[in-house]
Amino acid sequence: MAYLACPDLNYSNRPVRTRMPGGVAGERPIRAVPYADPNFLRRAWSNRIMGTLYDDDIIAWSEQQAALLRAGQWSQLDIDNIAEEIEDVGHREKKELRSRLIVLLAHLLKWRFQASHRGPSWVHSISTQRVAIDDALEDCPSLQTLLDDPQWLATAYRRAVRDAQAQTQLKVFPTELPWRMEQVLSPDFWPG
Repeated sequence: MAYLACPDLNYSNRPVRTRMPGGVAGERPIRAVPYADPNFLRRAWSNRIMGTLYDDDIIAWSEQQAALLRAGQWSQLDIDNIAEEIEDVGHREKKELRSRLIVLLAHLLKWRFQASHRGPSWVHSISTQRVAIDDALEDCPSLQTLLDDPQWLATAYRRAVRDAQAQTQLKVFPTELPWRMEQVLSPDFWPG
């Protein structure tokens, strides 16, 4: 049986008689249960359970971790996965903002360059994306820095152009964002 790697493990060097292939008796050392740290097995078992729970049921894992945090049981926390989840929250928020902005820009491009196809569904989609972006900025004000970043906006705009071209088969869209971000997000802006 293999044990988790730990630098302070003590193994027994007591030889054990074994029968080797071909009938020759031999000796091999066996590993005893680690006893240098009396809490080793409890921690190893706890980490194994938490790792499995994290992989199998993220909701149960998150509830368990929240309870451990509130109880101040710091040594039992699944620190690596907690850190990963915290980082993922930021990534998800940024990804959602980018996705909503791409949809908004693609619809504004179609609105501007395919006026004959304007309809209530486009109005609804544009309005929905604007409200969702406004909500995201209200919930996470630090996302505003992305909307102020010319490189980030250029990337989002290129993707919006690609989507608008795929949906309309038109190749008339400007290569650079033709509007200021204040216009794009304004509920009164409808490019004509």
